[in-house]
Amino acid sequence: MNVMRLCKKELRKIYLDNRIKLNSTNCVNENFNEKIINFIKNELTALNNKIVHCYLSMEDKHEIPTKRLIELLEDEGAQIVIPKTNFETKEMTSFYLKGSQIKKNNWGVPEPVTGRQADNSIIDIVIIPLIVFDKNGHRIGYGKGFYDRFLASLNPSVIKIGLSIFDPINQIDDIGKFDVKMDYCITNDNIYRF
Repeated sequence: MNVMRLCKKELRKIYLDNRIKLNSTNCVNENFNEKIINFIKNELTALNNKIVHCYLSMEDKHEIPTKRLIELLEDEGAQIVIPKTNFETKEMTSFYLKGSQIKKNNWGVPEPVTGRQADNSIIDIVIIPLIVFDKNGHRIGYGKGFYDRFLASLNPSVIKIGLSIFDPINQIDDIGKFDVKMDYCITNDNIYRF
């Protein structure tokens, strides 16, 4: 199938369907999380006292699991903040993981229902969920624009790292002016730099 000629909506459906057929827990190598940590530590920045925004994975959507990654980030001295979505305003805020009570919202997204909100200006790194990405660093998410609006609100120096089960496609043709590129995307076999 020639996926280069499909729009984001069609690509989202194809790759989400393909991902659902997989068991995401087994789709990542045993050392996947360690690879992410080592890449950040050795090539980007020391993690001690860094603020890392990381999504809490949706198991039913077979997102790459982040529980072990969060544990490793904390072991390296990073403070973890997690997203909370507001479907009325289409905005996302950050809450410190420590001290937050987590519950799935109406869309099945685990997020804080209580906790301490973090100022987005203190974030150093964002770990981003995605469905598929291209060789230019553009990603396709679930289509609501939460991450694009959120990433656009951050300091431009924030490091944006996507995690993907799939390798990149050549190009996403219908990129909009509000779509924010990633700096890196990590798959089982490769680290892509944009």
